[in-house]
Amino acid sequence: MTKQAELENKAKIYAAKIIRLPFVRMVARTGSVAEGKANEKSDIDYFIQIQYGRLYIGRLLVTLIVHLWSERRTD
Repeated sequence: MTKQAELENKAKIYAAKIIRLPFVRMVARTGSVAEGKANEKSDIDYFIQIQYGRLYIGRLLVTLIVHLWSERRTD
């Protein structure tokens, strides 16, 4: 499996989980994975739309779930 395919599969799984969080209205992939140009150094980038007036709680929930998955980039 290529790095592009691996990241696309992960991106779909994570996006499906993120969209279920309260106050999240839209999740869109951006960056090299969305363009089909991923390489070994690529990560998954999202544009996440949060319900009006709920930015901070929505961001907190997304950040918490990413930390629980232990997939946050460290470099």
